[in-house]
Amino acid sequence: MQDLDQQAKARRDREFRVILTSALFRPMGGLIIAVTVLIAAFVNVWFLPVGLAFYALSVYFSLKDSDFNRKVVNDALYPEKEVDIGRLRGSYRAIMQQALEQKARIKQAVSSTGSDTIRASLTQSTSGVDDLTDMVYEIAYKAQALEQYLSGVNIGQVQNEVSTMRARVAASSDDYQKQQYNDALKSKEEQLTNLQQVNEALQRWQSQLTNALSGLDTIYSQVLRIKSADVMNMTTATDEVSQSLSSQVTQLRNIANAYDAVLSGKIS
Repeated sequence: MQDLDQQAKARRDREFRVILTSALFRPMGGLIIAVTVLIAAFVNVWFLPVGLAFYALSVYFSLKDSDFNRKVVNDALYPEKEVDIGRLRGSYRAIMQQALEQKARIKQAVSSTGSDTIRASLTQSTSGVDDLTDMVYEIAYKAQALEQYLSGVNIGQVQNEVSTMRARVAASSDDYQKQQYNDALKSKEEQLTNLQQVNEALQRWQSQLTNALSGLDTIYSQVLRIKSADVMNMTTATDEVSQSLSSQVTQLRNIANAYDAVLSGKIS
């Protein structure tokens, strides 16, 4: 698990450098500096520290802005998040293909709605479908990468090593040697626990991807009902579609964020 932890640390370091650089050179910060220099040059030099303080605040708030951080990191380090089904393989490719087909069906159903009013309402309420399929892609891509890592790790072998170390601890009568075995045992047990937790997390993600496909099917059915005016309250019906999409996107985004926790060995 050490290699995985080292990769996670290197990735976090790269991400922080990207975030810090983007925060320092954000357009708003540049504008603050430019205005500060002009005022200091033509009005009063004492405006310089005030402007620098505002610039520092803008950098600080940028660093605290999770949406900003996520965007700059993805743009700089993870261009693969731009949906490219060719990057996926096997079941992950099939899931993404289904998600894209379902999105196309939803959009076609909305665009072919006869009533301008209903079509406008449906267009607004289904606007989150793009975010949902984007998140499906991100989760599929990350799960595929993690699955690839796990394929190179023999959990059974690690379990055997744990059993061997336990036997050595029990059999050793030398205190120093016993301590060495205990240290090795603790390390192996932690490695095994992390691997098991990563595997469990991967299974949960795969389940979430399946749920997302079911969710898109539900959205499509709701759109057809609204399109046919087979609802008691149009506003309530379209709100339900919008809220359902928002909820699914949030769930998948939380799963995507949990990927970092997995790499850091922080899954509880």
